[in-house]
Amino acid sequence: MVGMALMDAGYTPVGVRLDSGDLAELSILVREKWKSVAAEDPRYEKLASCTIMASDNINEESLLEMNERHHEINSFGIGTNLVTCQAQPALGLVFKLVEINDRPRMKICSGKSTLPCKKSIIRMYNSSTSRVLDLIVLCDQPLPRLGKESTFYSPTDQGV
Repeated sequence: MVGMALMDAGYTPVGVRLDSGDLAELSILVREKWKSVAAEDPRYEKLASCTIMASDNINEESLLEMNERHHEINSFGIGTNLVTCQAQPALGLVFKLVEINDRPRMKICSGKSTLPCKKSIIRMYNSSTSRVLDLIVLCDQPLPRLGKESTFYSPTDQGV
């Protein structure tokens, strides 16, 4: 567990942020784990009181639902639903870190991943000016040329 490793290295963990999934259930599981670890080894007793912060399109309804489930969340991050009217559409965005100082970075975790390196997005049209596809290319990759046939592959295609 990261908190234990931090403490072993001389740091004091502050908490964890939950940003997807069943936030109420995950908060209960995290708190139970921290209390269990703290009870088994007094070196880790501070884990039991670490902060659990949650964010993920939280609004009044989700807060009420989580309260009914007796969550273990100490703090909520409310963004989109705080600054926009519920009757008005809002664009939810997520920024992914893909490069630092020209060095590629990639997130690897269960069920999620990012593609490293900076990219450009090119909207492709056919001869009748109908949108065909949005092409994502690496920034240093040559762009398709007008009038020249190109073959494109989806990153989800098997065997490419």
